[in-house]
Amino acid sequence: MEDITFTSPETSISNGIRCFGMKKSMDLFRHFYDYYGKVVLSIGSGLGVFENACKREIILVDPDPYDFVRKTRPNDYQLLLPKIEQFINPPHYATIDEFLEKRPECKKEVPVLINWSDPGPFDNYDMIAIIKLHPPAIFIIFDECGHAGSSGLHTFYNIIMGDRNPYKCYMPGLLSDEFYASKYSYDAKEEMNQLAADYRLVHRCTCKPRYGNYELLFSMVWLERIDRPLVFRPPDLDHFPTILPCNIVFVS
Repeated sequence: MEDITFTSPETSISNGIRCFGMKKSMDLFRHFYDYYGKVVLSIGSGLGVFENACKREIILVDPDPYDFVRKTRPNDYQLLLPKIEQFINPPHYATIDEFLEKRPECKKEVPVLINWSDPGPFDNYDMIAIIKLHPPAIFIIFDECGHAGSSGLHTFYNIIMGDRNPYKCYMPGLLSDEFYASKYSYDAKEEMNQLAADYRLVHRCTCKPRYGNYELLFSMVWLERIDRPLVFRPPDLDHFPTILPCNIVFVS
């Protein structure tokens, strides 16, 4: 606890970044950031440790930045916080709605970072942010096996990747209030299909950590809206690997 670094578990770095390694994660994200040359919006930024390390202008959005560290270290997080204070970057806005109310000109203009958002069907804040912002590009760090990233986000990604069964995740209605009452609304599916059709894959980097007898699939994914000039891969990405070794082992 005395020698805490950016990559220490105590800093609440996500499992995805710990697995890829801080340097590789920052390298690819910096490619993403520098390619668009504008501020990036981080959705569900938590303590903002990764964003702080990247040394770029990143707007942080999170209504409860201490939620993750409270869940992962319930017995000692209050003692831990002073020790990691140098790494913490507090959020600028609590919600996407607050951000858009104060900066409406940013809709459709600001790229988005989604780093290890909550899994499952009950809180699709990551996907709701994409819907409300319709960003020009999205950088996602998540587990394709479902341990990070909401069901809505997985569905969106599955459609873009051409999955034959993109709705295998439970997907509550996402796109407008009237769809929330229906678990599998046809209209919600149609709108999700239309939204996903607006994006293409630029780059995908994966690693496969093991958890007991299970192999997981962690991914860093760069998506881009198709109305941008058709550049499939920025030249610098030719030297960036698509498969990385896992830096950590999960104990079941």
